[in-house]
Amino acid sequence: MLRNFIDKFFAIPFIYHYARWMFTLGIRYEPIKSYLDPQSDDSILDIACGVGTYTKIVGEAKYLGVDLNEEYIETANKEWGSNSRKFEVQDVLTIDQKYPKGSFNKGMMLGLIHHLPEEDALKLLKKSSEILTERLVVMDNYYSKWHLINNLVCHLDRGKYVRTVEHERMILKQYFDIEKERRYYVNSLLAHYVVFQLKPKKNLS
Repeated sequence: MLRNFIDKFFAIPFIYHYARWMFTLGIRYEPIKSYLDPQSDDSILDIACGVGTYTKIVGEAKYLGVDLNEEYIETANKEWGSNSRKFEVQDVLTIDQKYPKGSFNKGMMLGLIHHLPEEDALKLLKKSSEILTERLVVMDNYYSKWHLINNLVCHLDRGKYVRTVEHERMILKQYFDIEKERRYYVNSLLAHYVVFQLKPKKNLS
């Protein structure tokens, strides 16, 4: 019952954005930006972009954010949409039907994988490894051995598949080479995240 309430509560864009800000005491952009390393000639795909918060880090790059939540995309277009920053309602698991191989050189997948069962996560990673030519940055929450508050937050998360770092790393390595990995706390210290810089493996069957 509590999980159902949380799901409905955070499905509202305004609440999602500001409740996250209050819990974390502000989003830390630097860990994501340093791994993405956006350049003006990049074409960046933000997979499950939410309300588009991370458009702040892409600079002059061409950007497309996709998400299944229509209200999130409507909010993102109002707040961040421009000639070079587009947002579309899109099921991420069928994204390859619209965007062929090599459509983007870089991508972000932030706070998504823990919402997907392993089979779907692998499907999405396979499609992403084909759509992206250079790099994918993945950020996710994770269970730890000792941070009890973080683990409680993970347990209550809308995503039902929060994993350990070791498990997530194993999933990612099926279709990507891990170039860098970093763990960091949110500003409030109540939770922590892991971020990966990944390179697509090519010529996989």
